[in-house]
Amino acid sequence: MTRKIIEVISLGAGVQSSTMALMAAHGEIEPMPKLAIFADTGWEPGVVYAWLNWLEKQLPFPVVRVTNGHIRRDQLENRQKGGRSGGANRFAALPYYTKRRRVK
Repeated sequence: MTRKIIEVISLGAGVQSSTMALMAAHGEIEPMPKLAIFADTGWEPGVVYAWLNWLEKQLPFPVVRVTNGHIRRDQLENRQKGGRSGGANRFAALPYYTKRRRVK
C-alpha cells in the first residue's frame, strides 16, 4: 500500500496560522499546502470571520471550513436539558472565565 502525503495547514485564523498561510502563499516556506482547514466553533467574533473571508482571497489553495455545531448553543442546550454523565446529552463543560471581585 502506498500512502500519499498531503500538506495541510490547521488554520485558526489567528496571527500564527494566518502568517504561515500567507508565507506559504508567497513561497517563503515550503512545501505549498494543498489546503487549509478552519475548524469553526460557530461562536467566533465577527472580526474573525471578516478576516477569514479576506484571507481566503489571498491564498492560492482552498480553505475548507468544517464545523460540528455551535459551541455556545450546544453548551447551553445541554445545560438546559440537564445533560448527565453517560446519557445522550453528555458533555464536558467549557472553562468559562469571568471577571469578579475578589472576596477576602
